[in-house]
Amino acid sequence: MLKPYFNALLVAALMALPWPAFAAANQDRVLALLENAAWVAEGADQPERVVYTFTDMNCPYCARQWQAMQPYLQREDNATQVRHILIALLRPTSLPKAAAVLAADDPAATFAQAERHYGQQGAGPAPLKTVPAELENQIQGNTILMMRLGLKGTPATLFLDPDGKLQVAPGVLSDDALRRYVFQVE
Repeated sequence: MLKPYFNALLVAALMALPWPAFAAANQDRVLALLENAAWVAEGADQPERVVYTFTDMNCPYCARQWQAMQPYLQREDNATQVRHILIALLRPTSLPKAAAVLAADDPAATFAQAERHYGQQGAGPAPLKTVPAELENQIQGNTILMMRLGLKGTPATLFLDPDGKLQVAPGVLSDDALRRYVFQVE
C-alpha cells in the first residue's frame, strides 16, 4: 500500500514554509493527511472536535499524556475524539508493538490497556513476531508524516484552537492546556 508514502511525499512538497506559516497556509491539507493516517480513536463517537496525537508505543511521555487526557475523555459532556497516530521511532520494538495494536480485534481497548499499564512487565500487547506489510507501510507512513511535518518527538498533538486555527503542541501538555485548548471545556 503506497498511500502513506504518497501522503508523506505530498507533505514534503508542501513544506517550503516554517511550521506556523505552513500550517496556516495548508491547514486543510494537513488535516486531510492526518485523517488519512492509520490511527486509533477514543472519545466521542460523533465529535465536535478531533485531536491528533503522534504516539510511539515505547514512549513513557505518550503514556503520561494518555493518562492526563482520560478525565476529559471520560466526561459525560465530552465532544472530543482523540486519534492516536501510531509511529515507530524510539526502539526496534516500536513497530511490532504498534502493529499489534492495529491488528487487534479491538485496537482502542488494546491501546488503552498498553498505555494504562505502561512500563509494567508483560503489560500491553505482545509485539508481533512478523509484521504484515500493510501494517508496516501504515506505521512507517505515519512516522514519515510526523517527520515531514517537522515534529521531532512524541507525543506531538495537533488540534484546532478555539479560533479554528491548527496548532501543534509537542510534549506532554499541562492540564490547563488540555482543558482550555485541546478539549475546550471550562
